[in-house]
Amino acid sequence: MDHDLLRQTCRDLEGLPCEFERALLSGHACCTQSQRFLVAEREGLQCQSAHAQAGCRAFLEALREAARFALKARNLQGTLANTQNLRLQIGGLRGLRSLRDTSADPGVDVAQPIEDIFALLAQTRRQWDGLADLPYGKLVQAIAAFQPRRKTRI
Repeated sequence: MDHDLLRQTCRDLEGLPCEFERALLSGHACCTQSQRFLVAEREGLQCQSAHAQAGCRAFLEALREAARFALKARNLQGTLANTQNLRLQIGGLRGLRSLRDTSADPGVDVAQPIEDIFALLAQTRRQWDGLADLPYGKLVQAIAAFQPRRKTRI
């Protein structure tokens, strides 16, 4: 299978790429603005709204800048490894959820999937008057605490 051709076909599909694709495909989150598609045997996600995609991109860019040390990323312009992307996306979303739910029950499982990324980001913007005032230190702690599942060898 020609992987370059497959990547190009996915890029050529009409639609907006989902910024939280790894978190969604791994089952750690859901989003009302995402739509699944299949190309050959690969699964991907598209965003149905340019507004939602721009909001997700802005959040991830700000989070990536703040979490550079926790991710051990020296160069912000380069792409992150898969595990670094998972830690950034899932850890960041879990941190956002914990900020929103300040009165949350301590018995609530942190590993529960995020119900709706779009709604979570909208609530966060309303609560914190945008992304600039977010306490990124607490979000970085959540990113550092998240450890993706390790591959097991048979």
